[in-house]
Amino acid sequence: MFGDHQPSVEQGFLDLAYGVTQEQMTMEQYMGKYYVPFVIWANYPCRDGAGDDQPQLPGPVPPAVRGHCGHPYGDFLWQLQEELPALTFVGYTDAAGRAYSHLETNAYTGKIEDYQRVQYDRLFDGGAAAALYQG
Repeated sequence: MFGDHQPSVEQGFLDLAYGVTQEQMTMEQYMGKYYVPFVIWANYPCRDGAGDDQPQLPGPVPPAVRGHCGHPYGDFLWQLQEELPALTFVGYTDAAGRAYSHLETNAYTGKIEDYQRVQYDRLFDGGAAAALYQG
């Protein structure tokens, strides 16, 4: 199950549940609040990597679904997910599990900008980013 928000509870409760206050959390701990287990069910053989038992973060989780369903930019999302398996509104993690904030600039900034262009292109059918996801 995946929802668009976490339950609304008092911050004091969450601080106790996580064993650290939100202000004291590392970026890895903060991103860990958003891990979501999920299941993909298919009545046919799936692409390699499907069925991994690893919890995922939202963001490029849909490539796991889109890639199996023949979505037009599934390959782009699969490649992005290999480098940045988790991408949320607060930050992202790389393949080694290191967490980063969107407020910093680093080697992944260009990839995220490409992802934003593809999202914009797909939403508004502008065609400007089509070369990023069409072979």
